[in-house]
Amino acid sequence: MAKHLKIIEDIGFGNKGNIQTNKLINEDGSYNVLRQGHLTFNLYANLVEMGWKKFYILILSFYIFFNLIFAFIFTSLGPDAINGISETDFLKRYQHCFFFSIQTFTTVGYGNMSPHSIAANILSSLVAFIGLMILAVITGMFFSRLSRPIAHILYSSKVVVAPFKEGKALMFRMANSRNTVIADLNITVILTWLIDKNGIEKREYIRLDLERTTVTLFPLNWTIVHPIDDNSPLFGLTVKLMEERSAEILIDLKGYNETFNQMVRSRKSYKVHETVTGMKFSPMFYTNEDGMVVLELDKIDDVEPY
Repeated sequence: MAKHLKIIEDIGFGNKGNIQTNKLINEDGSYNVLRQGHLTFNLYANLVEMGWKKFYILILSFYIFFNLIFAFIFTSLGPDAINGISETDFLKRYQHCFFFSIQTFTTVGYGNMSPHSIAANILSSLVAFIGLMILAVITGMFFSRLSRPIAHILYSSKVVVAPFKEGKALMFRMANSRNTVIADLNITVILTWLIDKNGIEKREYIRLDLERTTVTLFPLNWTIVHPIDDNSPLFGLTVKLMEERSAEILIDLKGYNETFNQMVRSRKSYKVHETVTGMKFSPMFYTNEDGMVVLELDKIDDVEPY
């Protein structure tokens, strides 16, 4: 067994010995924790943090719903409320009023329809005012989402146990998936599992020693190496025992994004079933005929027998 374990009391997930069937850290770097009770709702934070697909659907749904409501109010004002709408049938007038509401909301105003009555003019002014405010907010939300300091780090989907020096090591690798410049990277890798202490099952956290924890520049891929020697908590352990302990490897990566002048962070975790033995990572980059180094990001998961 390992002689010098760097045990951490708690990194934030607690020490309670509950079996976590899912990862502690999701694939997108968020924490796999379901919060309930007296949560403080923050609309701005929710809009900034939600995924792009959900964000677009929410904005589009609100846009359509808003104009459907005001189109109904415009239609209810009567057939003489809007110039350019001659239909007397409610549903046909509603269709025209829906597009009139959109034109007013976006301040486009093509000219074929215009408010006629006092009530229609007041309502049009209200729709235009609300539209200006909402479009300004949406524009600000897009800027906030696009300017967030996010590290788009591509991790290998598997961890490999491969030869290293005179023994073996646990390895995974990463690369910057964007053309942004990230420098001064610092990584922390922690092993967490369940152990029995005096008949009580608790979660333990152990900082894993790495071949190197920092890199100044990050133009290519970086393979993280944890030597499995006498000082490693993984020394002599079997995959079955690791699964029984519900072991998980937690990664926290910090770096400086020179493109946006911001510090960025990235998180990742691996479970035992994501470990591959008897294989090593294949090279990800080569030099082409022009002497340029080519990094092939789609090969980050490629492995080969050693």
